[in-house]
Amino acid sequence: MKRKIVVMLTVMSLVISVFTMNALAYNTSSKEKVGSVTNSSAKAGTAYGKLNPSGGYGEFQICNASGNTIYARNTYPTYPVNPNETTYPIPAGSTYSFYAHSLNGNQIWGTASFGMR
Repeated sequence: MKRKIVVMLTVMSLVISVFTMNALAYNTSSKEKVGSVTNSSAKAGTAYGKLNPSGGYGEFQICNASGNTIYARNTYPTYPVNPNETTYPIPAGSTYSFYAHSLNGNQIWGTASFGMR
């Protein structure tokens, strides 16, 4: 009985981990990939993310897997802070990449948080 409970909890934690949020640091004066998500479920979801800038004025982008098509974008200045997430629907089986992009060629840095619901 204990083994079944442990197996069930392990499987549940693996499923839940697909829907968790990641946070990675970025530091760029052009465009830097901060991560990606793949929708391995049988139904559509929502990809989301935002920049948490420590310096500079940047743009968070949700792109296709190769990064050459931008689906959604939002700007994130250091001040005033933009609390809004950038979101875009992600079909089943799709992979999206997330980028931090400097809009003016100046250095931007901070952390990016992203994930899928």
